[in-house]
Parts: sequence; structure tokens; C-alpha cells
Amino acid sequence: MTGRVAGERYILRLEVPRIMPTTFAELLIAVRIKDKIEREASMNKYHFTLVVSETTELTESLADALYSAGCDDATPGTCEGILTLDFHREAASLEDAISTAITNVRRSGLEVARVEIDAAAVEPTL
Repeated sequence: MTGRVAGERYILRLEVPRIMPTTFAELLIAVRIKDKIEREASMNKYHFTLVVSETTELTESLADALYSAGCDDATPGTCEGILTLDFHREAASLEDAISTAITNVRRSGLEVARVEIDAAAVEPTL
């Protein structure tokens, strides 16, 4: 921006400070945050159901164990004594979504009997 004051020309410069990492640790954190943002932007959401192999009743402690094991994106339910977990999981691929869900269920102490998925659910939703 330029202007004149009492016959003299002046230039007003606006400088925006740049926030730069000052240490290696700050740089590493900045890179990790950037990578995480880019990775999350490329994630898709997949819908599928895991059927638990043991006939079990859904209790509050079992629901807590599933949540603590990483199944916070699943909706548990029972029908005729069969426990199912409906997942809505974000992942880079359907295979990743299912394999991480199975790992999380096993971490809670349960085993998976089978995976149920609709043909329409094979395509990710954004």
C-alpha cells in the first residue's frame, strides 16, 4: 500500500508472520499432523456386519469391552441369542476395514464366526 504524508511518499508493508517449527520435534509433529490429515481425507466408510461365534447375551460389560477394544464405530445387537456388530468403519479399503474390525473384536475377547456384507456396501460411501 502506498500513500503520501506532507508531500512525502511512504510505503506501508504488512507482513504476516509465518509460524515455522523451531525444533526438530515441532517439525516432526507438523509433518505427522499433515500426513494424518491427508490420510483421513482419503478414507472411505464401509458398512458390514460381524457375527460373533459364541452365543452370548449383550451385557453392559461386554458393550464396554467392545468399545474399549476399538469397536466404537459398531452397533451391537442380539437376535435369538446371536450377537452381531454392525460396523460403519472408515478405512483405505474394504479389506482394511474388515480386518481391523475383526482384530478389535478379538481384542475384546470374542471370536468372529462370519462377515456379512451387502453387495451395495462393497462400494465405499464418502
